[in-house]
Amino acid sequence: FLKEWKIPDCKTDRKNFHQGNLLSNQRLYLEVSRGNYIYHICAAPFGNGFFFSWWLREVSPFINRFNIKTVKSDSYYKADTDATFKACVQQCVQSAVDRITEAKGIRGLTELERQPDLRSVFAKK
Repeated sequence: FLKEWKIPDCKTDRKNFHQGNLLSNQRLYLEVSRGNYIYHICAAPFGNGFFFSWWLREVSPFINRFNIKTVKSDSYYKADTDATFKACVQQCVQSAVDRITEAKGIRGLTELERQPDLRSVFAKK
């Protein structure tokens, strides 16, 4: 698809990223870059399913001691599998709710009601 779009100055490459620490297995990503922007795109099995992910990064043109931040960062693989796990569980719960409401003749959930409620996550204590 990228070739069909004929994006000027677009480059592609294959990159391997560790799934965890430096001794862990690696996962292959397609790297798509143009200017200061880089996408890392992955497609991989998860359980008996499959997931796709894409991560956008912006490359800083310079690095100095004032703009370097030390941040603990999980690997793409961990973030991908965490997100896939959460989506799988959410889908299972919603399927169970659908089955129960259908069997009881109760109105099914709307798309808005299917969204997770994040108010308690961000509530001040």
